[in-house]
Amino acid sequence: MLLTGNDSIDIGLGAFDYALYPPAEGKPGYESYLTRTTVTTAELLQDAGYRTYMVGKWHLGGTEHGGHGPHQWGFDRSYGIYTGGSNHWNQGVFHVNLDDPEVAAQVKAGIVPKEPFYEDGKEVDRPAGIYSDNLYTSKMLEYLAQGQKSGKPFFAYLCYTTAHAHCRHSTS
Repeated sequence: MLLTGNDSIDIGLGAFDYALYPPAEGKPGYESYLTRTTVTTAELLQDAGYRTYMVGKWHLGGTEHGGHGPHQWGFDRSYGIYTGGSNHWNQGVFHVNLDDPEVAAQVKAGIVPKEPFYEDGKEVDRPAGIYSDNLYTSKMLEYLAQGQKSGKPFFAYLCYTTAHAHCRHSTS
């Protein structure tokens, strides 16, 4: 809604997981990715001459689900994941889905499944050992510095995955 001004069902994002409501699969509004029934703020601003940057979690569908990444929705530069959460320290997945036969086979073979990271629509390796907030902030600052001399205004959309960190508190 923030990027389009539209209700999520109007733009294909009525559901992200058909396991929760299987009858929605294949219905208009429940595609689980941002559909071309809308335009993004980034596209409008890009057309008006702004530099546009997106870093962090896209969570509006990626190529594996039939959607498109941010580089195809008006962002000049983009870096991050197409899902809603990832490991905060490396490229390992956030949740290991053992119901997925491919993931189960990787785990059985001793391989830690990886979360794909993308820069400008191309898959890239995520540096290990850098906390996700620091990684995303640094990448956004890099983009801003690269475009600073252009003299153009900018639109920066930064979506941290920290909201998906689970905190545990103990009291004595």
